[in-house]
Amino acid sequence: MKNQKEPGSAASLNHSGRLLRRCRALCSDRPEVEVEAELVLDDSDGAAWLHKHCPEHGLERAMVARSGWYLEGLDDYYYRLNPGPSRPDPRRLSGHVLYLTTMRCNFRCPVCFLELDREKELTESIEAPSLDQIRELVGRFRGWRAEIFPLGAEPTMRPELPEIIALIRRSGNYPVLVSNGERLRDARFFRCLVDAGLSKLVLSIDALADPQVEQQFRGRQVERSKFQVLELARKFGLPVQLERCMARGINDDDLNAHLRLARGFPMVHNLVYRSYLDVGSCSSSFSREHQLLPDEIVEALGRANPELAMRDFYVFQKLLYALCRITGMPRCHRTQALFVPRDAAPPLAEVLDFETLEPILERFAEDTPAKPRRAAASLLAWLGRRLVHRPDLLYVFGLQGLRRFSYPERHYPNSYLSVCVSSLYDAATYHATGVWRCHSVWHHGGKPEDFEPFCKVILDSSRFKRRLLHYQQSAGRS
Repeated sequence: MKNQKEPGSAASLNHSGRLLRRCRALCSDRPEVEVEAELVLDDSDGAAWLHKHCPEHGLERAMVARSGWYLEGLDDYYYRLNPGPSRPDPRRLSGHVLYLTTMRCNFRCPVCFLELDREKELTESIEAPSLDQIRELVGRFRGWRAEIFPLGAEPTMRPELPEIIALIRRSGNYPVLVSNGERLRDARFFRCLVDAGLSKLVLSIDALADPQVEQQFRGRQVERSKFQVLELARKFGLPVQLERCMARGINDDDLNAHLRLARGFPMVHNLVYRSYLDVGSCSSSFSREHQLLPDEIVEALGRANPELAMRDFYVFQKLLYALCRITGMPRCHRTQALFVPRDAAPPLAEVLDFETLEPILERFAEDTPAKPRRAAASLLAWLGRRLVHRPDLLYVFGLQGLRRFSYPERHYPNSYLSVCVSSLYDAATYHATGVWRCHSVWHHGGKPEDFEPFCKVILDSSRFKRRLLHYQQSAGRS
């Protein structure tokens, strides 16, 4: 990903291009400082750039999309449907709630944002919240029907994890575990988590049959152990979100390998491709040039597999934005998704007729400000007619409308696989308007309103640790 600096004042920044929106960004030299910025589509290269104006360090621009048309169209559609405040109400925002359960980990992954071996004294001073504190925190989200992530470092290092999962499930929410999988090879322990009410497992496999890449991303060879965990998830019927962290020139080839893997395991409902980010430990293991932009991954997937064409991603994103506008569900602007068929199911573009759908979505965006109910009814009626002969897809779209936030994925039909491209913001690509639309929020403690977007949390591990310590000390005084 390109990052360029130029001397001079803001007025001297003179690149041919079209202004998409004004926003606030971060100075790369001092990422804790917000600066004025513009999102610009450059006529010379067709890319979208974030132009930043720092009074102290001058001018800087960072590429945020190589295919500017893709970002421009989705950005325009998203903000036409969501023109509200930059910091929405937390109840609408929090589709995913994340909080800390432990700072212990049995791995030292080079792609971890926590940097556990840096500032050891600060890291070791952060105590894991007690079970009573977790019970109190989870109780504040009773009935939200959100996905709640008891995160670590590595959450399976917490002895009371089964009890924590049961607490979340009893609160009317859905516990999701993000794990390196090492302790889950113990079938008895894994079964205990499933019986406690675990809804989904998030597991990363960054390379297949390439020990060198495993070493670069995870600091050890992990493929065999993670396949053991996948087999146990199959045995216990637990839905899995399979993720692949990618870096340019290292493991950005053979994108179909993970698609074949996901299709071979029926309980894998989501396949997520995400780029390495220039945060935390990553900064010492990779360079910014290794970073892939979301549209670059989408384009690469389309080249590798016609079922994942870039234009299909583009239209389907607009449909998801529209459905989220109708249901009031949160939707991250940086997460792109497309359903691909398993076995004999027809392609989604054929079922929904994307060429016909796109102008219908445009009418929905035009009519929504003045007549939101009529616009929603018209779009949903059209979808119903298209999906009447595909009850499996109708069920999935129906769930999108019936649930407030999340729904147990074990109830999803399995004829389609959700393929996602997800990319968090880093200091170069951060802009405040986009970050505060994040649907994954980190709660440090206190009231439900006391949250930060996860993208903001991961920018600076030191700030994150200091804030955790502050909340612990505040809780102790109270």
